[in-house]
Amino acid sequence: MGYTLVQDGMPEGRENKYKVKQVPGYYVPFEEGQDKKGFAEVLEVLDPPKGMKNAMLHVYWKKPGSFHAEFETLQQAKNAYSACLDATDNNRFGWERISRQPGFVGEIHHSGHHQPWTYAM
Repeated sequence: MGYTLVQDGMPEGRENKYKVKQVPGYYVPFEEGQDKKGFAEVLEVLDPPKGMKNAMLHVYWKKPGSFHAEFETLQQAKNAYSACLDATDNNRFGWERISRQPGFVGEIHHSGHHQPWTYAM
């Protein structure tokens, strides 16, 4: 317990129960209208517990907040990220677009909250 997100070798972000790293080349800040400022990133869980996937797409908006989408494979999470990045509308990283991507498993929750199971509680 006590791991933090590792980005370019440096710890960042929330404390996690598991080793989580940002996948190099899969992070983008964005601004889509006044209320949609944030970022999207692909994360890999290096030591997931049995039955859990190791790939997620994390999207953060200043408003309305963030979500973590779990995928079957890391490559599918990368493909979903790329498909969203290539979209030309004002909702590139919207939940509906992401949930239709191949390999999508679901939104990651922890104890009914919108926090992934990787977070240390």
